[in-house]
Amino acid sequence: MQKYLFYIICLLVSFTVVCCSENGSENSPKTTIPTEIEKDSIISKYLDTNLPLVKIETVNNEEPKCDYVSPPNNCWGAGIKNATKVPGKLLILKNDDVLYYSGEYDKGNSGMTLKIRGNTSAYHDKKPYKIKLQKKADLLSRKDDNNYKDKEWVLLKYNGLKTLVGFKLNELLGMQWTPSFQFVNVMINGDYRGLYMLCESVKRNTNCRLNVDETGYIIEYDAYWWNENVYFVSDFSYQMNYTFKYPDEEEITTEKIEYIKQYIKTLETAIKQGEQYENYIDVDSWANWLLVQDILGNCDSGGANIFITKYDNADSSKLIMGNLWDFDSSYKVNNIWSVQHTADVLYFPALLTNKNEIFKNTYKSNWAKISPSLHGNMINFLDEFGRSDTAAGIDASTILDNKRWNVDAESVSDEIKSAKTWFDSRIYFLNQTIPNL
Repeated sequence: MQKYLFYIICLLVSFTVVCCSENGSENSPKTTIPTEIEKDSIISKYLDTNLPLVKIETVNNEEPKCDYVSPPNNCWGAGIKNATKVPGKLLILKNDDVLYYSGEYDKGNSGMTLKIRGNTSAYHDKKPYKIKLQKKADLLSRKDDNNYKDKEWVLLKYNGLKTLVGFKLNELLGMQWTPSFQFVNVMINGDYRGLYMLCESVKRNTNCRLNVDETGYIIEYDAYWWNENVYFVSDFSYQMNYTFKYPDEEEITTEKIEYIKQYIKTLETAIKQGEQYENYIDVDSWANWLLVQDILGNCDSGGANIFITKYDNADSSKLIMGNLWDFDSSYKVNNIWSVQHTADVLYFPALLTNKNEIFKNTYKSNWAKISPSLHGNMINFLDEFGRSDTAAGIDASTILDNKRWNVDAESVSDEIKSAKTWFDSRIYFLNQTIPNL
């Protein structure tokens, strides 16, 4: 009981949180830790896993909702529309510590909104969510709020260690940004929702996410373009078109859309004609993006989440691959290329077979640089993670998650074993095939 003395004290004393303004100066004391977080049998069960507990309470216990929509003819995917933003408050606990408290919902001042996110993943009973804080903060508690704070965060459903491995490869291959995250347990309105990853969302943030100038762009080559209000058409594939992460729908102008549309059209013409496409793309980042897909054996082209940045609106700034995302379809194609490598709806088959061989040569060269150390780096990373407190926390939480959703997810040790087996055979396959491209 002594371990949870903090929660008993909370019944008697209200702790004051000093909030910082967005320029780092201190405001007057604003939010107080609620007294209802004392130890009880429900909370302690999840805190005992040693993972953070994200505790969300919405106004009037309202649940976020959405409409489910099917694609038009000749389009891909099933998506969601009209996702409601439900106001509420957010509390993050770990052991005896309060890591973050948003305060009660007060638009523009405190609290947060919660909505369902995703496409096909939102069709399952266990939903992925987007959190939008009313005041910027670092929900990952990295003790550098000025650099890491943001309003937008996501709760991704736990998918084993695939995302952990994918983000590590994203880092090893030097993509321009690797999202940070924590494994957490989530409760919404007193109901345990399971094991999640609390993660930075893909967006512009010059300090800690995608570094893009105010005049720049973050776009997505998107199979779900048909479900967005603002998009522009690619000449390369009728099934994939471009949507915007930045500027967002409320800020985008016709002139901004037309500029990036024409830039992409010029790139696509150069690829088709085997001309100097390297004038428009950062070839190194594009090659590394494809390498990660091939290393992981990804089988999902339509949901590949191809995020592309352009730093500013100067013609001299090239299109750079932003970061990899969504690794649910990893480890699916054995002893063949990833779907991204071969799918005609994407650019990569045309780049690999182009009479302009700069992309193919960069792809091969980058593999030659990383392959000697890749296996050792990944095995060591997985072994170290398997010994961590986080891994033990995932195992404890997986038992709870399995019971909540009537599933049978594997233990961390089994996940690591599967990943090691994959890397053993996959790196051998790539070493045999990439040099012969």
